[in-house]
Amino acid sequence: MNQLDFSSPEAFFQPIYELVEGIVNIVEEKTVEEKKKISDDLIEQIFISTTIMHLSEQAKAKNVPSADEIKKLMDKDDKTSVLNSFTQGIDKENLLKYIEESATIVMTNFYFQVKDKLDDQKTTQIENLQQKIQESL
Repeated sequence: MNQLDFSSPEAFFQPIYELVEGIVNIVEEKTVEEKKKISDDLIEQIFISTTIMHLSEQAKAKNVPSADEIKKLMDKDDKTSVLNSFTQGIDKENLLKYIEESATIVMTNFYFQVKDKLDDQKTTQIENLQQKIQESL
């Protein structure tokens, strides 16, 4: 298994950051700081969900820390070291699968929170953003 090192997780996760931040900027009509907080919260939810998926598979769903426990660790420790410790033994293929599944879940929940703010123009902007990011990969 090809062990991943997340010494620069921002570079590895850049496409997901761009997508989440782009969607929030398109949908939300808030201040820059409020949009940044929303984006950071969504990205953190994706990270936590990804971590739980990996740990559940590794431990066969036994003794897996809860989302709250992982969040507490992230709040008091460096997020990079938490990510490295919880993703030991994961290969790139599985990590990407977990990220995709987690992003789908988190962003679907976000959609239901903001669906009343969407119109055809915003939907088109989001589709264009997704296409642009996919083409860059």
